[in-house]
Amino acid sequence: LWGQRLRPFWRLHADLYRALSRRFLEAGENYLSSEVAEEGGEFFGDDVPLLLTRALAMARSGAPQAAQALLARKEAVLADAEEAKSLMARTFKDLWKSSGDRRPLERAFDLYFLDYKTTKGDRTFPGVNAASMALFLGETTDARRIAGEVLDILGAKADTSSYWDQVTRAECLLVSGRIEEARRAYAEASAGGQVPHAHL
Repeated sequence: LWGQRLRPFWRLHADLYRALSRRFLEAGENYLSSEVAEEGGEFFGDDVPLLLTRALAMARSGAPQAAQALLARKEAVLADAEEAKSLMARTFKDLWKSSGDRRPLERAFDLYFLDYKTTKGDRTFPGVNAASMALFLGETTDARRIAGEVLDILGAKADTSSYWDQVTRAECLLVSGRIEEARRAYAEASAGGQVPHAHL
């Protein structure tokens, strides 16, 4: 599909670029996802979904600094984008994982926690990540407090059968020190058959 695209037609339809770049991302094809999003940006300028997809594809392909630079350049455009703060946090988390330097870990926590407190969307994703970053920083009390809050949010949802809700619950249980419950929750999430290919 991508190799046979008719560019004069595609350049009229931002939704084609958005859909295919996300599809590649979900399949773990990060370089292709970035390529599609980049070309879409040539035709549709600062399209927020394309910018976010491209940045995430960069980060997943092992280029967190490039993703970070893109997000920083487009900060004004992405100011109201729900995913932007957590995506920037992810780049700092990746830098910490590759360097062991505490400073990017602290920055990752700050951004995840800010997103958790201010987002108008789903708070569980930035919340569980803030809890995990706090735990790695050695702030066990704060980590478990945030994890407990996220578990309460999940408990209030009518439906928590999605893969992401299940693994979020499992991670919160793990941060809370409830190891056996976490192990069972991870097993249940994996057994559901909903694991995205990019996360296998």
